[in-house]
Amino acid sequence: MPNVADGTVKAAIELPDTLSVAVAYQLHPQLQLLADYTWTGWDAIQNLTVVRTSGPLSGQTLTSVALHFKNSWRVGFGANYQLTPQWKLRGGLAFDQSPVQDAFRTPRLPDEDRTCLAAGAQWAFAPQAALDCGLAYLFVKDASSNLVNQETATAVPRGSLVGNYEANVWILSAQMRWSF
Repeated sequence: MPNVADGTVKAAIELPDTLSVAVAYQLHPQLQLLADYTWTGWDAIQNLTVVRTSGPLSGQTLTSVALHFKNSWRVGFGANYQLTPQWKLRGGLAFDQSPVQDAFRTPRLPDEDRTCLAAGAQWAFAPQAALDCGLAYLFVKDASSNLVNQETATAVPRGSLVGNYEANVWILSAQMRWSF
């Protein structure tokens, strides 16, 4: 293994602005309708650069990963249904746009747009306690990359990064709430 100089490094990143709007409408005593929209200013993050801050390489960039994020949005719709005083059923559907642009997708972050379908239930087993369980499935759009490895075709190492990415995700969750 080659020798690596001791020293500290720094990677500064400005997190994106977000704007969220959500509404809830009680259609009747048992049924509540929900909707939300979120915009995220991901274009504030164009790269992630790591700089040496001490030691013999102080001030030098060790690595810089081009991200080229774009702004994105998410929209969701859902409902709560109070089946009995103890049981509440939940369901929802959301679309979430990826900030990763096709021209800059890599295996480090093969993200793509996704649709989420979710269902759940709440059991209020005591006046001050409830158990929530949920199941969600994310349908992630298939993605691909076709990136030149270097600035020029003759630079070393030669070649391109070509790949296809498929992902779908199951999420199972549970939580217990105790109020006092």
